[in-house]
Amino acid sequence: MKNKDVLKASLPYWKSAALEFKSIKQITAASLLVALGIVIGMFDIRIIPNVLQVSFSYIAFSICSFITGPLMAIPCGIIADLVDALWHGYDLFFGYTLSAVAQGVIFALFFYRRELTLPRIVAAKACVNLFVNVLLGSVWRLMMMGGEYFYYVFVAGLKNLIMLPFEVIILVVLLRALIPPLRKLKMIPAGASLKVDRTDIILTCVLFALVIVLAALYFGNYTEINGFVKNLLG
Repeated sequence: MKNKDVLKASLPYWKSAALEFKSIKQITAASLLVALGIVIGMFDIRIIPNVLQVSFSYIAFSICSFITGPLMAIPCGIIADLVDALWHGYDLFFGYTLSAVAQGVIFALFFYRRELTLPRIVAAKACVNLFVNVLLGSVWRLMMMGGEYFYYVFVAGLKNLIMLPFEVIILVVLLRALIPPLRKLKMIPAGASLKVDRTDIILTCVLFALVIVLAALYFGNYTEINGFVKNLLG
């Protein structure tokens, strides 16, 4: 397909995303979901201070992106990071603001006005985990605290890989529950649905099993593996 044809085909998508700013209903939903994401973020589980933590705030932001699209995700990410920094008394750091925006945009590009499937949800969360949480997040930690970039990548990468199946299951359950009422409220297209077939479930179970094995191997040899990685990078 030529570039002109691709642009022409994508115009309705971006026009729809832009029109979300004219809907009081969508703006209200975005505001509530951003507030919910901030509240959920207050209960992050800190495993290694300033290095490794588990957060479920992605739930609210992914649903916000699903409903309101990639353009609304930009101000939502900025506002969420600004309010979070002010609430906790942190200095605002542009890197985490960029990560918040990138997370919302990625979710929106996968979910907004798309046919939802289990592979699409896995791909969306995997992209967020890899590009935002691991690669970008490690850059921000390096800038703020120094140390070894690839050590941060290793620790964050392992955590995000282990968490991926759990995060996908949470998203699937919530989206399946929310799609019918959202359709009734006309906040998403009338034909929106989440399709999950037997093959998708089997593949996800296989991924889940592999991650459990990996987690067991890592936590069973935590000291040795961390020491090996630090020696390798040092």
